[in-house]
Amino acid sequence: MRRARNLAIAAGLSLAVVACAPPDSDKRIILITFDSLRADQLVHYGAVDGPMPTLDRLAGESVLFERAYSPAPLTFPALAGLMTGRVPSSVGVIDDLGSVLSTRHPRLAPHLLKAGWATGAFVNAPFLDDDSGILEGFLHTYNPAAMESGARSASHLFADALHFIDTYRKAPTFAWIHLFDTHYPYSAAGETPSLRYRAALAAADQALGAFLEGLKSHGLDEDMLLILTADHGEGLGAASE
Repeated sequence: MRRARNLAIAAGLSLAVVACAPPDSDKRIILITFDSLRADQLVHYGAVDGPMPTLDRLAGESVLFERAYSPAPLTFPALAGLMTGRVPSSVGVIDDLGSVLSTRHPRLAPHLLKAGWATGAFVNAPFLDDDSGILEGFLHTYNPAAMESGARSASHLFADALHFIDTYRKAPTFAWIHLFDTHYPYSAAGETPSLRYRAALAAADQALGAFLEGLKSHGLDEDMLLILTADHGEGLGAASE
C-alpha cells in the first residue's frame, strides 16, 4: 500500500493542509478543522516563531495554495459553506445561534454514508448539535460541549476519532474533527489574549502530532486523504478595516 503524499492549502486568515492519497486508493478521508486559526501564525505564512511545528512541518512537505478564503467570519456559517460548497446564507446559515442547515442541500457526509462509507463527526462547539443540521449523515457523532459533561480538549476528540477510524478500518471511512480549543476565550493559560491564543494553538498542534502518531502506530496512515483547514481567522481585538 502506498503512503499519502502531502498537499497544503492556505485560506486568507485561515489555512488548510492536506495529505493526499493516490487517486486509486480512496479509502480514508480525515477532515480536521481548527477554529479561529490565523494563517500568519504559521512559519510558511510569515510567522517568525510559529506555535504549531507539526502543522508547519506538514506545510513544508506540501504544495501550497495561497489564495483561498473563508466564506464567513463565524464558525457555523463557515463550516456550512465548507460542507455544502455553497454560500452559507443560501443554505440557511447566517449565524452560530438560531440557524439550521437545510437538509434540502447536498453535503459531503450524507453522500458518503449513502455510498457505504462509515462517517463520524467529532466536534466541540455547543451550537454544532443535532438540531443545527450539520451533523446529518454522520453515523457516529461526539460533541462533549453539547453534553452535560461539557467541552473536552483536542486530545479527547482526537482519541475518540482515532478509535472510530480504527474500528472501521476495513471500510471506507470519513472522519471530521473540529477543534474549538483555539476559539476565544481560548482553553490555555496566558497573561494576555494573544498569549492565551498562541498557547491554545500550541496545545492543539501537540494534540495533532499525537493523533498523527496514533494513526501511524495503528497502521492507518496509508491510503488516506488528510485535510486540515480553518473555519476562519482571528482578529485578536484588531479593528475592522
